[in-house]
Amino acid sequence: MGSGYRASFAIWMTAAIVAGANGLVACSLQTHGELAELPDASATPADGGKGGSGGVAGSGGSAGTAGSACGACVPGETHKQSCGNCASQERSCGTNCQWGPFGACTGGGLCAPGDTEQQACGNCGSQSRSCLAGCTWSTWSTCAGEGECKPNESATGLCGKCGTRPVLCDATCKFQPQGECTGEGACTPGETGTEPCGDCGGGARATTCSPSCQWEATGSCTGPGCGTEKGQQSCGDCGSQERSCDASCTWGPYGACGGEGCHPGNTKSETAGCASGSSKPQQCSASCAWQDLAPCCKFGGGDCSQNKDLDCCAPFKCCGTSKPNQCGIYTGEACQNHSDCCYNNCWGGKCCRPGGASCSSDCHECCSGGCYWSNYYQVYRCN
Repeated sequence: MGSGYRASFAIWMTAAIVAGANGLVACSLQTHGELAELPDASATPADGGKGGSGGVAGSGGSAGTAGSACGACVPGETHKQSCGNCASQERSCGTNCQWGPFGACTGGGLCAPGDTEQQACGNCGSQSRSCLAGCTWSTWSTCAGEGECKPNESATGLCGKCGTRPVLCDATCKFQPQGECTGEGACTPGETGTEPCGDCGGGARATTCSPSCQWEATGSCTGPGCGTEKGQQSCGDCGSQERSCDASCTWGPYGACGGEGCHPGNTKSETAGCASGSSKPQQCSASCAWQDLAPCCKFGGGDCSQNKDLDCCAPFKCCGTSKPNQCGIYTGEACQNHSDCCYNNCWGGKCCRPGGASCSSDCHECCSGGCYWSNYYQVYRCN
């Protein structure tokens, strides 16, 4: 090899090495035999040198190319980036120190975090779900906003005053009436009013409409009307009489007086309950009933041998124990009741006075004259 060629070769090698150093990649050149020609001094590092005869063609050119673009990556290095829904893709650095294209997205999720979606459910309702941080869907929410029926469903619906009619469910899940309302009640629940009452409808009372759409009485009957009532009033001597209400709700006349007793204040002699030939004085009380005024005694001056004032000469005339068969009171005999007193013909012309000052244990207090019976005081009194 001549000196001129060696000098040119040295200059070319220096340029190649400098170019490789600028590319941050150590480049080498191998020669086998004589180079065919000197490299073009005007060639850029990217063009590289041509291989000599017997050498590997293009080796010098490859090193020169790498030297011009080295620095983007290191051959064999990989780079991964996110793509899609939690997916990733990868690229590799080539031998030319350049990144290759990214590969396909792999390992992706079902959704992008924060996304939401809805779907129909039930009777025209809807439910939703959201995408979680791991790119997976949450569970569906409960179905909301449902209608009252399923489209095309048929049923019987309420209408009016507790009536019914056929209904059909439309596309919006709402029942729509399909016929006339039938079977209605008398009123609307909660409504108030009045109704006639009493016999012959002469009265009135408050009413309220029940949940079954029927009127119900909520007040008492007021106003005229007597119906089947019976009226009663007192009459006569503690008696009574009745009247009845006729079909026109008016009172009829009172009937005869019934259940009367004796006339208060009247007196009589009663033999009922007395021995044969005896009787007892009675008087009619304020309640129109007979009451005994004295025990039973024998009238007509019967035998006074019993020495008791229960044997009498005549009504209210007592036997005297000291004078057989005569009316009078034996002085010293105890006064038991007003039967011990006489109307007249008293023994000695005097009568006991139990209704006077006092009738002591003995019949000493007597009238100088005759006696009389007082209905007011129910005793015998002096004239």
